[in-house]
Amino acid sequence: MDRETLEQQLRELHSDSWGWALCCSDGQFGLAEDALQIAYSKALAKAQSFRNDSSVRTWLFGIIRFTVKEQQRDLQRWNKHHPSLPSTDPIVHSSATSNLENRELRETLQRHLRTLSPRQQETLHLVFYQDLTLEEAALIMQVSLGSARTHYHRGKEALRTRLQSKKESHHDRQ
Repeated sequence: MDRETLEQQLRELHSDSWGWALCCSDGQFGLAEDALQIAYSKALAKAQSFRNDSSVRTWLFGIIRFTVKEQQRDLQRWNKHHPSLPSTDPIVHSSATSNLENRELRETLQRHLRTLSPRQQETLHLVFYQDLTLEEAALIMQVSLGSARTHYHRGKEALRTRLQSKKESHHDRQ
């Protein structure tokens, strides 16, 4: 793929790529931002090696995921050797909304999503937020399709259980 075409596709996928980088980085804004820029550089450097085995989106999301994991490992090493420096807490960004109920629901969903395993979070994010198939999610996550299906099913069930218990406790208080 030529560089110009890839640059155009990166621009078109930026919003989705940003959401995926935030998901992979557990909401750490700075980490997601840095990793996304590095991933774009990697993708542009590898433009000629793109073989069309998958969509550009799937290929790019794999690069982003790998880059975030790389950045997290580097950060862990840094924190290990510099324990006196404060570490940053994840920042979860949500757009302001006039409807308090929707905001509370979104915050509840995000809070419950963060309690899932990283693989379950990634699978649900790719399928629901990025509108990818389980096959594409498995490719990006570098797991088998069966494993992706298991993470997807268990993640949905865990969310359903947590949200149902919250709903029941909310009704009990009224």
